[in-house]
Amino acid sequence: MMPPPGRGDPSRRRSCPVLVSLLAIAVFASCATTNVRQTRKTPVVLSSGDAIAIVLDHFWYSYGSISIGESLAECVAKATSRKAAGVRVLSPAEFRNAIFPGFEAAAVPGTPETLALLLDHPEFRSRLETHGIRYLVLLRGGTKAIRHGDIGCDESGGRGGCYGVYWWDKTTDLSAFIMDTRQGALSGEIATTSKGTPWVAVIFIAPVGIPVSTEYPACQAIGESIAAHLSGGAPGPSVKGSPDPVRGTKK
Repeated sequence: MMPPPGRGDPSRRRSCPVLVSLLAIAVFASCATTNVRQTRKTPVVLSSGDAIAIVLDHFWYSYGSISIGESLAECVAKATSRKAAGVRVLSPAEFRNAIFPGFEAAAVPGTPETLALLLDHPEFRSRLETHGIRYLVLLRGGTKAIRHGDIGCDESGGRGGCYGVYWWDKTTDLSAFIMDTRQGALSGEIATTSKGTPWVAVIFIAPVGIPVSTEYPACQAIGESIAAHLSGGAPGPSVKGSPDPVRGTKK
């Protein structure tokens, strides 16, 4: 039976709002935006052969997100190395093996307070000097995602299908505390906030969507800003539309 004039196919009527929502979201959800904030507390003194080491905050171990933390730390290390040519950058694993051999990852000190206390310990400072580690960079942060929208299915009239849109307000916050191992003081703080809106839509049975990374722009900006801090320059620029090296989102 043909539908009454002017009313059209119900499934087509239902898909129209989905298409409108899809297009609206796609306009502003194609990339992430990143802001960087930096505070310099003491002058930077970096000599030839000096190294920096990235240390993960205990947050990553407490909440079972160590793999995400390690991926972000690797991203930060690579971004720092690219911008600070000639500076050795140790990953959390390399720092642990050099300074705390035999320790489990979760047993390595990972707060500004504990690291500051250790810097008063002669043995700890001696190990740092042996490996040429001038600055410690404590990395902390995480990602939150809030879901919106709805996807529903309709099997009435023998023309079943699913329609709707999900989108997420996704935010990654990362902070780096840069500690001078010789002065035993905090040299600077860097914070980044990266926001994006990934989405997925279902029209009848076909899912479509755009994944948006917020972790990658945040870790790139942190790494570039660490390099700028070490050279006495301005924070690193915002990064947009880059591939995501981190899989997994804390909600």
